[in-house]
Amino acid sequence: MAKKNKTEDKKNSKSIVKLEEKQIKIFVWVMIFAVVFFLAIYLSAISEKKFKYSGLIFEKKGQGDLFLYYTEFPVIDFNGNVVSKIPFYFREDPRKLQDIAILGGKIMLRKNVALAINGDDIENCEDGVLSGTVISLFLSKSGVSSFGATTNQKEAEELNRRYVNCKNPGDYSVIVFQKADENKIIKSGDCYTIQYSNCEIMNVTEKFMIALYAHSRGIDI
Repeated sequence: MAKKNKTEDKKNSKSIVKLEEKQIKIFVWVMIFAVVFFLAIYLSAISEKKFKYSGLIFEKKGQGDLFLYYTEFPVIDFNGNVVSKIPFYFREDPRKLQDIAILGGKIMLRKNVALAINGDDIENCEDGVLSGTVISLFLSKSGVSSFGATTNQKEAEELNRRYVNCKNPGDYSVIVFQKADENKIIKSGDCYTIQYSNCEIMNVTEKFMIALYAHSRGIDI
């Protein structure tokens, strides 16, 4: 009788050990699944905040309901070395600017650029003056000198502004801000027209800046 009890005890012990081993395996697999699941969520969140576009790394940063897209434009010397970086916050997701067409070829500016603002249209837009200031600062940090001007000769005389001509710009490039029915950028020689509708001038300006960098690196955009 005692031997029988000992045999049953051994069987029960083995059953308990097997059950414990099975429970441990289940626990381990559950933990592995949980780690993989949360890691996937984390990486997904990171990928939504950081992305690459037109050769630049953008990071979505927000505070409350306000979201901006941060990037750094590398400034490269003639030897191909990065000498500095230009930090910049975009108001619009650069991927959403893809539909803004660039007509006439790649954007390649000279060392001197005239920023032509004609009439009151740009001043009547909330971001009008800001867009001109932003692109002027961006060009300056990129090593490009810019100055204010107009393509309207009468306006130049009345307001004592510098007159520039897109047909014969001379030794500088011309960037013209112009109200239109559609957002797009048009290149004609060394003259670039930033056309904007519904006062979306900042969107087109940001697209111009991204394209300027991308084209200088041989990237189509």
